[in-house]
Amino acid sequence: MDMTSTFPEMSLHPLNWLFFFIKPDHILHYMALFLLIKLVITSFNISLYIKRIHNVSPIVHIILCMMYTFSGYLLQFYSNTFFLDSMMLLPLLMLTLRYMFYTGNGIPYILVLAFQLITKLYLGIMTLIFLMFYSFGYIFTLDSKKNKKIFSAKLGIYTMLSILLSAIVDLPVLMKWTTTFRSENNIIDLSILKAENNAFFSQKLFELFNTSIIIAFLILLLYQIFIKKNKIDKELKFYLFIFFIMLIPIFNEPSLLLWHMGSYVHFPYRNGYMFAFTAIELIACFWKANEKTPFFTIKSRIIQYILIISIFILSFTSFIILIKMDMTFIDYGIHEGRASYYGDVMSYFLSALAFFLIIMFCSKKAKEFLFFSLTLLKIIITAICFIAPLKYSATNPFMYYTTGDNFIEDTIQLRNNAGLKNDYISRIKVLYPSLSKNYSLILGYPSINQWSTEVDSDFYNEIIYMGYGHDLTSNLDCGGTIFSDALLNNKKIIVYGNSYVPEKIFKKDRDISDYSIYDMNYTLPFGMLCNENILHANINDLSAADYVDYSTFMMRHQEQLAKVFGGESLFEEIHPVEPQNTADNENRNNYFYEYNIHFNSPSVLYAVLPYEYVSQRFTINGTEIYFPYFEELNNTQKRMSMNDIVLLGYFDADEDITLCVENNIGETDINRFFMINLDSFKNLQEKYKLSSVSNYKVGKNRLDLTVDVKESNYLFLPLVYYDGWTAKVNGVKTEVLPVINDAFMAIKLPSGHCNVTMHYFPPTIIHGSIISLIALILFISLIISKKKNKDITKNRLIYSISYVVFNLVSVVALFIFYVLPILAGLLPI
Repeated sequence: MDMTSTFPEMSLHPLNWLFFFIKPDHILHYMALFLLIKLVITSFNISLYIKRIHNVSPIVHIILCMMYTFSGYLLQFYSNTFFLDSMMLLPLLMLTLRYMFYTGNGIPYILVLAFQLITKLYLGIMTLIFLMFYSFGYIFTLDSKKNKKIFSAKLGIYTMLSILLSAIVDLPVLMKWTTTFRSENNIIDLSILKAENNAFFSQKLFELFNTSIIIAFLILLLYQIFIKKNKIDKELKFYLFIFFIMLIPIFNEPSLLLWHMGSYVHFPYRNGYMFAFTAIELIACFWKANEKTPFFTIKSRIIQYILIISIFILSFTSFIILIKMDMTFIDYGIHEGRASYYGDVMSYFLSALAFFLIIMFCSKKAKEFLFFSLTLLKIIITAICFIAPLKYSATNPFMYYTTGDNFIEDTIQLRNNAGLKNDYISRIKVLYPSLSKNYSLILGYPSINQWSTEVDSDFYNEIIYMGYGHDLTSNLDCGGTIFSDALLNNKKIIVYGNSYVPEKIFKKDRDISDYSIYDMNYTLPFGMLCNENILHANINDLSAADYVDYSTFMMRHQEQLAKVFGGESLFEEIHPVEPQNTADNENRNNYFYEYNIHFNSPSVLYAVLPYEYVSQRFTINGTEIYFPYFEELNNTQKRMSMNDIVLLGYFDADEDITLCVENNIGETDINRFFMINLDSFKNLQEKYKLSSVSNYKVGKNRLDLTVDVKESNYLFLPLVYYDGWTAKVNGVKTEVLPVINDAFMAIKLPSGHCNVTMHYFPPTIIHGSIISLIALILFISLIISKKKNKDITKNRLIYSISYVVFNLVSVVALFIFYVLPILAGLLPI
């Protein structure tokens, strides 16, 4: 991911090693095959589980396997292949859990759970929560109280051993996770218990995809309980309990947020495959109890024919709805709301009605045949329309299936034709969000927002302070100034279409399709020498008044940094006149205000957009300034891009302009305008020509620098600061200091010629290795003791305490996850 290996666990799954044998340019074409391999393994694992646990006919067996493998979770997350790793492992994990109960052998459970935690910690934590609720329900289906207690002891001890075994990977990942922006927003407080239930509702509803059979079964189950007064056995009660445990978070936002440890970004239900798993278990259990005869026997052949025709009409109507949803899904996923929401509901309703008629009136053979046929057709439509639609590549004369998208294809084509050579340090900025979300990884250049979205929270906040917009799920690098770009070691920009790019400050390199690549004329060298003021360039040094208006604050912060590095101000603020009211052609009140600006020297003019999106337009000397990269954003992206610093133009010395801003709210202070003096910037460039790193070389988690220092000073490095960086100057160890709101790094250097060697190694890897080593010794001891027929979980004191603790924790967790959110909606918490 980057020099600091932000989240390495995804590369530890053996299946992902296949990518090492594929050229980067061909990865897109192999994604469908790669997905197929994961789906085959998923199907095999769930098939193994059903065969061992549920005694159903082969046709029903296949139906259940298809339902799990092609669940709504797959449709939402198939492009995030590391999520599928957890989906693959869950049936195997649950099989080892059952095996541990039946045989008392917990070795397979320990190994599979440890592997699950290593391959994806975030989903691993949710797996632990699921295991707790699942085991809690499972214990109460047992008849023997002693078996319940022994199982509780095994579950607690073996689960803890799995956690300790995974520490070598998970501890560094967890500690790195706590420094990221996502973690900063994952602080649990009572406000999440008041969350609105409509957040991401269409995405969560999509998790019900392929569960129409469940809806029909639940209706019939209610019929059996309340109309026929039938009692349900313990096994069915257990599966109902687990199913509703996973169903409720879809409709209850606070409960879902608690599953996600406080908050989530972009993806609403990452543990949805657990819902699919509980759904097929409930179906298998209900099917066994009701498979032999229909609820109502119809003797008339005419009515039977009408019934079967009705079933197919209902089913095919739902299929047509699915096909119609295809293009909406491909273009927007399930994130645009209404189209997918109503399509889902109608499709579920028609399918459920068809399955309901099958269960109610069809014989066993007809029931199985119809279920199989309709499920198979639905899976085929799902695969062709949603997962791997046929696409045509302009660079490839053949049609091919791909799980990628046009954005990724554009990014790959851009990189191949651009001939970009990465030094792993020089950044590149994209001024249009049409490229893939991880364009920086594909281009081979770090972006302004670093390699990934999982950036350190201090760095994330600092780039916001510098005026860059940043959607957490995309690398939206719009914003900033030529000064902040240069400070971050930005060398190139990529623009789309007719975006305004002043050639006096950017030099065109080449055009590639709809994109253009420019070199920056105003740059600063990597690794600049500066005085001790770099240690105090923090937001705390700004006056409290600067925080009153965030737009003013961003401009002031850039000016503060310019003074730290240059000793003179680069920025000049511009103040508006009073607005005037005018009526447009449609008799709506619009407001505009003017700025009459005189430029004493060559300058670049900027505006800071307001925090909330306001419909407005800018004109300079009567010509409207158009921002295509901004206009193409949807409203959500616009709100997340607010406070971007946008470029309005380059202007020569002694030039006069009239800047007009028009909006419909009549506020003059929603924008801030300022200019950068290019003569002052050139002075800054001259200052650092001989006062910076003369040579550098980047290695794996290593950086070698050469710099000549006239007098003792600090070396500023525009790289993200992490604990674990060490440095030696001429062989002598020196401290790596966090600077500029702890976002970047600096090293104090003595005068003279300095050879600097820097290494990065997360110290938590050592701590995690020690923990895992101890756990490995315990694991080996466990194997030896089992061979000697010694099992500590059968100690009466241990299993009695474990039973009490496990039940207490489970009841408290159930209250927090499911009861407290309901109470919060009723009580003034």
